[in-house]
Amino acid sequence: MVSTLTLDNDHELRAARYVIAAGVVAALHVGKLPPALPVLRDVLGITLLQAGFLLSLV
Repeated sequence: MVSTLTLDNDHELRAARYVIAAGVVAALHVGKLPPALPVLRDVLGITLLQAGFLLSLV
């Protein structure tokens, strides 16, 4: 029975690591678009309202 508990704990620890890693990746992704909005507005010729909508989609 001890080996089964150890296997479950290892599995839970691995799952927790994946969840934490996914959270870090998601947090890194959040700040990329706002600094790029002025460039996107110039290149794509979109209005501030359209740029705000684009930001809300991400």
